[in-house]
Amino acid sequence: MTSHRIGILSDTHRNPQVVPALLNALQRADVQGIVLNGDLGDSPRHLAFTLDCAAKTGLPIYAQPGGHESMASYVTTMDAVTAQYANVIDCTRHPKHRLGAIDAVFLPGSDWTAGGQYHLVSPDDVPSGTYIRTPQGLLTLDDTHVRKMIRHSTTEAGLMSVTNIDALDALVTDADRTVVFCHVPARHDNIENGVDMEYFGQNLADGSVMPGVMLEEMIRRQYGDVSHEDAAAIALQNGFVFKRENRGNDALRTAYSRNGITKTISGHFHESAHRAHDTDCMPVWPGEQVYDLALMASYADAGLASVVELKDHTIGYEPITLL
Repeated sequence: MTSHRIGILSDTHRNPQVVPALLNALQRADVQGIVLNGDLGDSPRHLAFTLDCAAKTGLPIYAQPGGHESMASYVTTMDAVTAQYANVIDCTRHPKHRLGAIDAVFLPGSDWTAGGQYHLVSPDDVPSGTYIRTPQGLLTLDDTHVRKMIRHSTTEAGLMSVTNIDALDALVTDADRTVVFCHVPARHDNIENGVDMEYFGQNLADGSVMPGVMLEEMIRRQYGDVSHEDAAAIALQNGFVFKRENRGNDALRTAYSRNGITKTISGHFHESAHRAHDTDCMPVWPGEQVYDLALMASYADAGLASVVELKDHTIGYEPITLL
């Protein structure tokens, strides 16, 4: 039985210095390649550091953006890194690869962006492509025009790279032997086990959200080391409420079901890092080889990554935690 071990790293927002240690841990786990699954850096310097460290492992590196990368940052950095290192693959350009006996399919971007320009959109939205917003609406751009735009700060702010979830239909040829890497998880219905559980604070006035941990930190900086209950009361007095919900993507769930996809690797929801379950949201434990797995693989800022093992029709995982 063919076995292929892949390291997964994502969500390096505030602590890029943890990246080398996580990469070393993945190499010690005998991985044969590494997937950088979105939110790889909030600045060009940060992104370049992450990609350069990964490239220097000498392993095949499969990289895609999430919800934080701007096009200027990602395109220019990826151009420079791929020119220097032949082992780095930009999955916005090459969304399907063979890993052992399994097809790896990549869906770049996010349905919720934090200053990023890589959008994962529903089937009833615009087709996959690169666009610029104008007073007349969206205009389609080719690679040549994109590179001209990102050199001019007055125009690059309107750029957007779109992956329509329907792109999955053309990429899947053998569902049983396909694993999908997407920064965003599909929607699930189990708050206790789901890889898409998010703990957040919601502004009651406009519905906007922010990470719950971040809101608690802001409250404790101002009011001292208050309990969670007291923090919730203070938040409410200031127009915020704490919530825990399954906030995965409904259209992605539909697309996975339509294509028979049962093996998915995501990031994005930090609170759910290292959660893993089957299609019924029953937990899957490290070391098990199963036919269906949803894994929230990494929250690098907290020192969390994963190794995925692909064997014929099955998949398993090992959590990596830096102590």
